[in-house]
Amino acid sequence: MPRPVRGLSWAITITSGLLIALGTTVTGSGKHAGDSSDVPRMPWDWTNAAHAHAIAAWIVCALAVAMWLVLRAVDAPDDTRARARDLLIVLLAQGGIGYVQYFTGVPELLVAAHMLGSSLMWIAVLRLALSMRERPLSTPAIPAQADPELATA
Repeated sequence: MPRPVRGLSWAITITSGLLIALGTTVTGSGKHAGDSSDVPRMPWDWTNAAHAHAIAAWIVCALAVAMWLVLRAVDAPDDTRARARDLLIVLLAQGGIGYVQYFTGVPELLVAAHMLGSSLMWIAVLRLALSMRERPLSTPAIPAQADPELATA
């Protein structure tokens, strides 16, 4: 895989890590941060945290679309292009869940679904990154020849 494509993969991985961290701040500052209202929340407004999280999500989406297009342009292997497609599907689902949960008052069930989606997104990101690895083809060695003196009748 060309070096710039691998660099784009690293950018997606790093930005996705930031996206997950920002998502954690949204949950930690929101109403589902603990079991009771006595639990201290993170000391910032959850809507500001949600907006920062959304900006990072859009950046990851833009990078993922760029990766999908670049992989088509460089005629990447089908399995690598499939990993980029899978990531786009997961991101689309995650974005849908995220926006619905934001505009419907953050119901617990959607929070759980979004957290599951976060795990699936990270898996998709890592699968894409790992598919960038190239292993050189090695020529197989000649199999060991049987030693006639060791053969038993």
